Amino acid sequence: MVLTLLWLGAAIVLGLIEAAAPALVCLWFCLGAVITFIASFFVTEFWIQFIIFTVASLIMLAALRPFMKKRVNVKGEAATNSDAYVGKDVVVTQAIPEGQKGRVRLGDVSWIATTQDGSALATGSHAIVASVDGTVLVVKAAE
Repeated sequence: MVLTLLWLGAAIVLGLIEAAAPALVCLWFCLGAVITFIASFFVTEFWIQFIIFTVASLIMLAALRPFMKKRVNVKGEAATNSDAYVGKDVVVTQAIPEGQKGRVRLGDVSWIATTQDGSALATGSHAIVASVDGTVLVVKAAE
């Protein structure tokens, strides 16, 4: 019974650490502890439980890593909804002077925008979203 509570406590602590961490650092171990908690009702030896924890954690890592790679960009930052705007066509609604900011329309939303290379874009011209910098779209002239 003590070992069962140990695995439950480990799962809770690892889950709290995962919730507080900015990246996935304990998810695999938390899931491994949950699986071991369930297994501890059937297996009483600690060394077997530890093997179950290790194997379950490795399986969770192997199973979830490909999914998580899709959700993390090359810089190691979590992908966000704004990343979906990259490559989209926008229309300049307020001219973007050279090296300054203007406004563009993406769908039904007006965004502050600047150009990737600092060039100017006239009102009514089309551009492509190159990146998102906070609440500013960084665009390049459409060809």
